[in-house]
Amino acid sequence: MNNISKGIIIGLCTAMIVACGKDDPNKQLSTEASSEVEDVKTAATDTSTSYNENKSSNNTKIEIPEGMYISELTGEPIDEKIKDQRPIAVMIDNEEESFPHYGTTQADIVYELINTTRIDRLTRLMCIYKDWGDIQKIGNIRSAQPTNIVLAAEFNAVLCHDGGPWFNDEYFEQEIYADHFTGVFSRDLSIRDNLYDKFILKGDLDNAFANSIISPTYSETYSDYDKKFKFTDYGTVVDLKTQAAEVSDVVELVLPFYHNKSTLRYNGQTEKYEYYEYGKLYQEAEDSAPLAFDNVILQSTQIYKMDDNGYLRYYFQRSEKNCGYYITKGQCIPIYWDRDFDTDIVHYYSDESYTQEIQINTGKTYIALVPNDTWDEVSLK
Repeated sequence: MNNISKGIIIGLCTAMIVACGKDDPNKQLSTEASSEVEDVKTAATDTSTSYNENKSSNNTKIEIPEGMYISELTGEPIDEKIKDQRPIAVMIDNEEESFPHYGTTQADIVYELINTTRIDRLTRLMCIYKDWGDIQKIGNIRSAQPTNIVLAAEFNAVLCHDGGPWFNDEYFEQEIYADHFTGVFSRDLSIRDNLYDKFILKGDLDNAFANSIISPTYSETYSDYDKKFKFTDYGTVVDLKTQAAEVSDVVELVLPFYHNKSTLRYNGQTEKYEYYEYGKLYQEAEDSAPLAFDNVILQSTQIYKMDDNGYLRYYFQRSEKNCGYYITKGQCIPIYWDRDFDTDIVHYYSDESYTQEIQINTGKTYIALVPNDTWDEVSLK
């Protein structure tokens, strides 16, 4: 890509961020990379040739092994025995004092969204798992808010949390929203003497389902929930040029989550985006594995502050600012998302008329809900 073409693409990305955020013409997307970012770019570029060469030769649909089916969360093969098993959506504390975390790298999908407009917009993670039965430990677990209840319902998932504000009640009372477990998880004081640390240990969920009326299998309306993503065929790779007029190279994303300083950086060797916060690589407690994703989706979303504590509700109805980005394999395209009602599933499109749903690569997905009052502070490099 020559310098003129690259400048045009960066300009288009900048224009889209400004258009989707606050109408402040004085704020522009920073495209100046630091020396550290240049190192990331170089590392990613070193492997880009092999990726481009292999994309055509290895881009062949693979037959699904016997006894397996394609997961509705990742587009990849998993054991057919759990095909009807409902996913769980687990609320994970994301304050640095809550570290170390357990089980996060085994999640199929990770949402990140601010938990409060206070504390420099501290974020919380919601990790979604299909195959949760053999995971030894997940957590630590914290409270949920209405947005989490609505998001979990998209997957017919059971929301696992430790309490929450009073305005959750009206959501849990309605069958259209997520079933949930709270207050039934284990404490592990071997990590530190903190009575607020709670974890899902192996067997906790089996006991929770056995002692409740909540079904561990999909509801009868499951067919309404199994099309959140439009995956490419297993074994193939999405060609973003077929979905958007302009495709830009992106090796680092810096999000306006001020407290956590959430950043994703592209690892050219693994072809995944690795998650950083608090200025360092996020690593799983048990094996130091990074939290890494095949797909990254950013959504500009309206918010409404619900109380003086800064607790909030994200709104998912159609508006003039329903834009975002889809990022994979070191490349990025602008997207648009759509949803008419809370009971609908958010889908992602390449056009403003919401007619061309995007296709994404198989694997793990990270989704950040970015309040539209800070959308123009998203930095793509």
